[in-house]
Amino acid sequence: MQFIYSELFYVPVLFIQSAVGIAIAWYLHTSIRKNKNGTVWCVLGSHCKDVILSSYGRHFGVENEIVGICYYIFLIFLGAMYFVTHLSFLVDCIALIALGAFLFSLYLLSLQIFVLRKYCFLCLCAIALNTLICFFTAWFAFRIF
Repeated sequence: MQFIYSELFYVPVLFIQSAVGIAIAWYLHTSIRKNKNGTVWCVLGSHCKDVILSSYGRHFGVENEIVGICYYIFLIFLGAMYFVTHLSFLVDCIALIALGAFLFSLYLLSLQIFVLRKYCFLCLCAIALNTLICFFTAWFAFRIF
């Protein structure tokens, strides 16, 4: 049980989660934004293009998937810094940033449900991933759950 609470477990899992997040965000950015007229792989019944290209696909002039890529890269950076230095405040920073991403993800989910009334499967996967990162980091940082 002690291993699960060590950085030898936490950091690689955080890296894997962040790499998956980068892959999802990069795919959404390159396949939809750069190829607006082409076909995009998306689960049957979901409306990835409609959601991504809606007016809610950007906040403060920045595309949501670019913000996501920066977020995941920053998590990798902070995780690497923690792995090298073992400074516990870095995990607290990761937890705080992950909480912010989780809350922003809930906001984006509510937009899909209540405003757009359309769903993007890959966006939902990213929301699930952000939720997982938030709870996983809270579990590691504060030994809750």
